[in-house]
Amino acid sequence: MRLEARDAVPHPLCNATFRRRHRAAAGAPLSRRSAAKLLAAPAILAGAHTISRAFGNEAYPAKPVRIIVPYPPGGPYDGIPRLIAHWIGAQRGWSIVTDNRSGATGIIGVMAAKQAPADGHTLVVVTTSTHGSMPALKRNLPYDPVKDFVPIVLMADAALVLLMREELPVRSVAQLLEMLRNRPGQLDFSTGGYGSPHHLATMTMFHRAGLPPNIAVHLPFAGLPPALMALLSGNAQFMITSTGAATPHIANGTLRPLATTGL
Repeated sequence: MRLEARDAVPHPLCNATFRRRHRAAAGAPLSRRSAAKLLAAPAILAGAHTISRAFGNEAYPAKPVRIIVPYPPGGPYDGIPRLIAHWIGAQRGWSIVTDNRSGATGIIGVMAAKQAPADGHTLVVVTTSTHGSMPALKRNLPYDPVKDFVPIVLMADAALVLLMREELPVRSVAQLLEMLRNRPGQLDFSTGGYGSPHHLATMTMFHRAGLPPNIAVHLPFAGLPPALMALLSGNAQFMITSTGAATPHIANGTLRPLATTGL
């Protein structure tokens, strides 16, 4: 299968999906199943008004293409764009590099992409955090998720999974909620940052169970890898993360899955 220039032009389905997610974050009705599937779905975007010009130029790319990943190395948001970069480079002979710019729940990396030259040579990986929850939660966001970027491709839809440390006597969500009720403020959970899909999913679980948001101590990190490390090291007792990040630790028996948002 060859990658043609037209494949890089934003597809109507990608645009529709991207705008549907933005409307959902702004308060439009969304089904429970759709909401679960939108919680961890990275996409690659480029600065607005650059794609058609860049790919209309036969000399493209005129220099190495940079894919900014607004999360630390080692997580699912980092691995997928690296695979895409390798595949495109092999197919087209292009030089494509990934640039990790983590921090502020992805805002730092997104801003680096916005401030880059508008020549189509800088792309950015975005998620429902950077282009969904952040616009809804943060005032004076320094970028417009719809006007400042053009969606190119939806990389993946990923389910989330609730994990516990294996040595804890919890075998179900009901048992975890009961433990939280009996030990308020004594359990810690880790996430990839404030407003991340994993944080919002945990808050949603608390809310639906009638528990206050401070029933457990939130340990926010700059991305999933350090958050998962906090769980593995025992600094946190449970977390909600992506199935891709969780699978190796479930397989080797280190962590116990209690629930998933779906396949």
